[in-house]
Amino acid sequence: MAPLERRKDEPMSSGDPSAVTSLREAPLRVRPTRAGERSRLEDRARVLKALGNATRLRIVEDLADGERCVCRIVAATSVSFSSVSKHLAILEEAGIVEGDKRGLQVFYRLRAPCVLRFMTCIEAVVAGRSRATSSSIR
Repeated sequence: MAPLERRKDEPMSSGDPSAVTSLREAPLRVRPTRAGERSRLEDRARVLKALGNATRLRIVEDLADGERCVCRIVAATSVSFSSVSKHLAILEEAGIVEGDKRGLQVFYRLRAPCVLRFMTCIEAVVAGRSRATSSSIR
């Protein structure tokens, strides 16, 4: 979906900028997406998609405490070794984690620890949504 924006030459509703209370009131037009912007958005989507799995989120949370060998990640997630390896490959390809082979073991650590702040933001969204849902049920 292309980003929306108000044309600069169009007046706001009733001519008073403070009178607009929602985006529905402001005249909008579709702004075409540039090739570079599309690539940047697709890169972001790839990272978000890599985080879009409960097992991968559990792995990221586990790595928040520091680097771990694959065997410890398997134990923490209660998922098979081959499944954990596939999940780690997806996270590594997205640039979220990085591995370091030492002898027969591979140790993983967060390459982008900023995803932990993003996960905190998600927790706030989930908490706000559940508060809103519970208050609308009453």
